[in-house]
Amino acid sequence: MRSKDYKKLFEGKFTKTFIYRMNFLENLYYHFSPATYNERLLFDNIAKYIDPNKKNLILDIGCGGGHFRLARYGEVIGVD
Repeated sequence: MRSKDYKKLFEGKFTKTFIYRMNFLENLYYHFSPATYNERLLFDNIAKYIDPNKKNLILDIGCGGGHFRLARYGEVIGVD
C-alpha cells in the first residue's frame, strides 16, 4: 500500500489528526539531542545511495512513524 493510500484509508479514522508545534525548548532539544544527530546521519547516508530520478521502493522494518520521513525518497512499505 502506498503512503498516500494509507493516509487516505486510515488518517483521522482512529485518532484525531493534528499538527503538533514544538515550543522553544522542545525545538532546541530536537535540534541538539544525540537521537536527532543519529537520525540526521541515517538520512544523510540514505540520500547518498538513492537515486532521486528513479522510482525507489523502500522497506522500513520496525517503522513506527519513521516511514513518513522516508517517503521523500520513494515509496515506503512499513512493517512492524
